[in-house]
Amino acid sequence: YERLAAGAANVRVVPLTVPAVALISAARVVATINSTVAIEAMALDVPALAMRLPNYLSPFVDAGAMAGATRPADVAAALDALVHDEPARTRLATARRRFIDEFAMQSDGRASERAADAVLTLGMLASDAIGRTPARSGP
Repeated sequence: YERLAAGAANVRVVPLTVPAVALISAARVVATINSTVAIEAMALDVPALAMRLPNYLSPFVDAGAMAGATRPADVAAALDALVHDEPARTRLATARRRFIDEFAMQSDGRASERAADAVLTLGMLASDAIGRTPARSGP
């Protein structure tokens, strides 16, 4: 990326050690083709632009929680609106927050617990399906 960014006054390539959450939090807008970084941006209340639609981010765009661009020719106008058009940013923020509330995407500090429970449940279901007792760890 350094070679591609060479000579661009408004581009800076940062080390891989910089946490993504720090970059997203500092961004005015996040643009991606098909990355979960757009969903992370939603959680951090940063506008996101999903490009080359349709893709798996399409439901977020269809719900108004993210901006979208289907054709490359649409990207510049969408980015310009997300960076400079405060009423457009406000409309998107309102829709994004409504989406987050509707689908309970707020952080509650229990994601790891829910993930572990889901893995254990899947293990139990798989064990039941093949008629075995699941392996247990610990004493």
